[in-house]
Amino acid sequence: DAGIMITASHNPKDWNGFKLMLKKAEPLFIDNGSLDVLKIIQNKSFVKDVKKGKAKKKSFAKEYEVFLKSLFKKSSKQDLKLVIDQSNGSGVYEVNTLKKLYPSAKVINGKVSGNPVHEPNPLSSDARKQLVAEIKKQKADLGLIFDGDADRVAFVTSKGLFVRPDILLCLLAKELKKGPVIYDTRSSQAVADT
Repeated sequence: DAGIMITASHNPKDWNGFKLMLKKAEPLFIDNGSLDVLKIIQNKSFVKDVKKGKAKKKSFAKEYEVFLKSLFKKSSKQDLKLVIDQSNGSGVYEVNTLKKLYPSAKVINGKVSGNPVHEPNPLSSDARKQLVAEIKKQKADLGLIFDGDADRVAFVTSKGLFVRPDILLCLLAKELKKGPVIYDTRSSQAVADT
């Protein structure tokens, strides 16, 4: 019926909070109920649960691994030398699966921690400094950096240059060669042109 994720995503840890979801993982926003939740909190008008639910623990690691592997064509997979910055966040499945696909990958900040080494925002140049240094040290082909809840990733070239997300989307769209492609309106005109 609903879901809650405790996360600060790519924000500093002090901004930790809840992401609320409705059925079918629809995010809860102002126009579909978050103001109602705010009123309940402000009025302290909580409904006492008559029947307690049950907690279920389920790992989706295997399903995720199968999904990721399906994206790689055996013939096109190159032996890339990767450096992966997990940002001390929850991207354990993502990083472990990448390590299976690329065993030589070097992982930094791979321990989940409430005190990340850097802000878990892959768009921040300060957050990428350690990754850039490690790419150069390892003479790696590519660097990846996840945000705190691993729903966002950014890429850094072998020369330490940040690949802008809109440019990456252009490359992915060209590779897929079938649409539609949904993108944020804040993207550059290059995305629409591609």
